[in-house]
Amino acid sequence: MIHDPQTLNIAHYQFLGGPLGAALPDLSETFAKHSKGDALGNKSARPALRQIPLSQFDHVQTTGQLCRRLFGQLRRVNNR
Repeated sequence: MIHDPQTLNIAHYQFLGGPLGAALPDLSETFAKHSKGDALGNKSARPALRQIPLSQFDHVQTTGQLCRRLFGQLRRVNNR
């Protein structure tokens, strides 16, 4: 979610994923690294965290569009 820093209104969303029901893209090789290095300056991988470039996310303008990406087109149910 990206917001306007002045008003704190939601500007748009960033979505990582494919079509409804599809698996996430492969993230197995995108380990984040520790921010501080060891005595030799080596920064080890953090296997529980992933670093994903913003370019891999889709721009989604509205909450409604985000809901359709997540759950598909909602159907109206007639309660009589």
